[in-house]
Parts: sequence; C-alpha cells; structure tokens
Amino acid sequence: MLTSRKSAELRSVQSQMSDLGFSEELFLTESRIHHDLDVLLHRHECFFRDRSRVKWLQDGDRNSSFFHSSIKCRQCRSVLSSLSIDGVISVDQTVIRDHIVMFYVDLFSSDSDLIDRDLSIVDDIVPYLVS
Repeated sequence: MLTSRKSAELRSVQSQMSDLGFSEELFLTESRIHHDLDVLLHRHECFFRDRSRVKWLQDGDRNSSFFHSSIKCRQCRSVLSSLSIDGVISVDQTVIRDHIVMFYVDLFSSDSDLIDRDLSIVDDIVPYLVS
C-alpha cells in the first residue's frame, strides 16, 4: 500500500518534471522518493523472504528428500573422478592426488622453468595497467 502511494507520488513528480522542465527542487524530490521507494521495496522483500523461511521451517521442508537429492547431485558434479595423465585416464584417487600435488610442487619450486620463461609480454602490459 505504501509502495503504491510512493509510486504514484513518483509518477506525479516525473509528470511535473516533463511538463515544467528541470528544476532543482523537483529533482531532489524525485531522488528522495526513489530512495524511499527502494527502502520500502527492500523491507517488503525481506518481510516475505523471512515469512517464507518461517513457513518452510514450520512445514518441515528443511530436510526434505528434494533437498538431500539436490545436495547429492551437487556433490557428484563437484567430484574429480578421473584425470588424464600423459594421455592415460586415471580413476585411482591416490594417483590423481599425487599427480596434482606434484604439478603444484613443480610449478612453485625454485627449479621451475616458470622463472626462465620470457616475461616480456608482462613488461609490455604492466605499464598500461599501472599509472
């Protein structure tokens, strides 16, 4: 109800602005109404979100089978079940783990060829990013 009144008030001010042209007073009034309307809409959203959460908890839907199956699906998508190592697909979790660990050990060790790489592209880009 308040939001509809604020919306009507906003339309009225905008109509005045289009009829009379720009004025500082109308602009400030429009800005204030926009802010008030945003606050009201945010409160309205929070109220209904909280209300739906209370209903959800009261109805016992929190631990529903849908909830558990959606979590299981997400876990299945997040698991690294196989990895191609030198062209050979490995499904053994210990082999996958060891390969990943060794990759990062090699990458961040002082013997890494990362240090020897040509970093001239970085020199070309950095001056444009840093003022």
